[in-house]
Amino acid sequence: MAETLRQQILDKVKARLQTILVANGYSSNLGSSVFEWRVEPFATSELPALVYRDPSDDISQAEGHRNHLTLEIEIVTASETISAVRKKIADVILAIGTDTQWDGLAIDTIPGNDEIIIDQKDKTISGVSMRFTVFFRTKEWKPYTPLV
Repeated sequence: MAETLRQQILDKVKARLQTILVANGYSSNLGSSVFEWRVEPFATSELPALVYRDPSDDISQAEGHRNHLTLEIEIVTASETISAVRKKIADVILAIGTDTQWDGLAIDTIPGNDEIIIDQKDKTISGVSMRFTVFFRTKEWKPYTPLV
């Protein structure tokens, strides 16, 4: 059986995040270390890194199922300057914005909030948590079938 529409979108998210490379015109190489739902600690050699998650999908019923998928993207760093972290935030926003419809799988993607996480004791930046919402529709009770 084919993948659900949700999984197809998340596969596109991973592929898009992996394009965040200096060679592709971005300010960082975040795309060289991308993980789905990673929870174990990172080795220093893996940083900076991106972790993406789909923690919730708010579904309503209107001409099929209308999905509001929460996409969380975490930038994990090791003692970077705030300026460098802001550039990484911009890289993620630029990457997501290249196609907010994910090759026609979604209606749209909108940015939410981001939160810079610091280690108060050491006053070092340890990462960023970003949220986006991906809007897509499926036929009623058929998560594999997009509503066209």
